[in-house]
Amino acid sequence: MNNPLHAGLGTVRKREPISPNESQGRQRRAARRFPVAADAAYQWVADGKIVSVGRGRSVNMSSGGVLLELDAALPAGVSVALQIVWPVKLDSQVALALHVYGRTLRSDGRLTAVAITKHEFRTLRRTTVDRVAAAALLVQR
Repeated sequence: MNNPLHAGLGTVRKREPISPNESQGRQRRAARRFPVAADAAYQWVADGKIVSVGRGRSVNMSSGGVLLELDAALPAGVSVALQIVWPVKLDSQVALALHVYGRTLRSDGRLTAVAITKHEFRTLRRTTVDRVAAAALLVQR
């Protein structure tokens, strides 16, 4: 990995196909995917209300979508808000989070694919991630 844009993204590991189409070499995605393994928190939102919250890790992402490994699979077609802890700090000092808003496309086991409708980087307040995680624990009890 000599590209400085990939610094801190970790090792590239081959993932298993999420569908038979992928195993036969037919990709659903138009944009190139990049391996980004980072902590993530999610909120499943319906009618302006939070249905479920949880945690997981990003597996890979592109300009149009993100593949997540979550603590519980989400159904296809639901609106989600994600907060992904970005693996590289701004100016090597400021922690960042990628906030993603989108819709789930499909799930296979614990893997969930999300189409991105909006995204933005924000400085990371660790308490925000911890608050979402705490809410996820309360929902699971």
